[in-house]
Amino acid sequence: MASNVSALRAHRQAVLTPLAALALAVSLGVDVSAFGPGATPAWHAVAAASLPLLLLTTVAMIVAAVTVALSASLAPAPSLAQVEEPLLLPPRLPMIWRDVPFIVVLGTAPKSGTTTLARNLAAIVATEGRSLRVAGQRPRPLCLLDCPDALDADGIGLARYLAAHPTGLPDDVVDLAVPQSNGVEVLTIADGGPNPYQLRQLLPVLRRYYDLIVLDLKGEDHWLIDTALELADVILVTSLPAPGLQAAIAQWSNRIWALGFEGKSVLTLNRRSVRDPPTPRYRFQFGLELPDDRAIAQPDGLRAAPMGSASPAARRLQAAGHLLLPDLFAEGGR
Repeated sequence: MASNVSALRAHRQAVLTPLAALALAVSLGVDVSAFGPGATPAWHAVAAASLPLLLLTTVAMIVAAVTVALSASLAPAPSLAQVEEPLLLPPRLPMIWRDVPFIVVLGTAPKSGTTTLARNLAAIVATEGRSLRVAGQRPRPLCLLDCPDALDADGIGLARYLAAHPTGLPDDVVDLAVPQSNGVEVLTIADGGPNPYQLRQLLPVLRRYYDLIVLDLKGEDHWLIDTALELADVILVTSLPAPGLQAAIAQWSNRIWALGFEGKSVLTLNRRSVRDPPTPRYRFQFGLELPDDRAIAQPDGLRAAPMGSASPAARRLQAAGHLLLPDLFAEGGR
């Protein structure tokens, strides 16, 4: 609508000039006719001249209207750069067909938004998806988060539980998960979490009870990181605009390439704005960009607040979730 109005502004002069002349001709014709037969010869001359002036201005108005209509119809449509800001690339994502996907969210630097991304992706699945394990029910997603508030009622975290069961994991490990109001369950790894061997033991147990497992991967344990990346169905390599971003992305790109995981890794750029320079893709085959969004905040500086359901970033992540996990949504399935 705004673009049509802008296109018409350029033709205001062409329309207003004959319109003013037409109004003058009509006014003269009305004034002269009011005198009737008793008008002076000068008024009769004006009346005789007003008729061709009226015809001429009418023709000019028709020509102007046709010109404006043709110009407006042939005007190019506004570009996406004028409509959407910032201009985000369409999501390029792999599709996970595994019955219980395991997604690792990995930050290229501290405070890269991994917790927000992990929690909200799981929340979208919980509220909009469907379970593959239990027909007719909503899915049951689990987040493994570095979140101290997710300790169970006895204050026991995953690390303490794993230390108490060094030879094997019973199924009651799922009792440590704390349900959230949005349908997501959280298992805290704030007290240390699993080592590589324990992670390999833990995943088969969790897959018996959950429809999606999301790991918010932090820390400097290279063995755990390599094991998690190996076991993951998809790796969301997440970053925020910050000094040194290019170098951090290049470093992780090289590492993922060396491990042979480029086919399941997604470069996920958070809080993109029109001021941000284009980010080289390096060896990433897949990419996801989320816009800068005030609905995503960290009021206490520690815990990420959930996205608003109508926010631009939430809508983009929702579309990405449907592409990434087609089996977990109604329109998906095999």
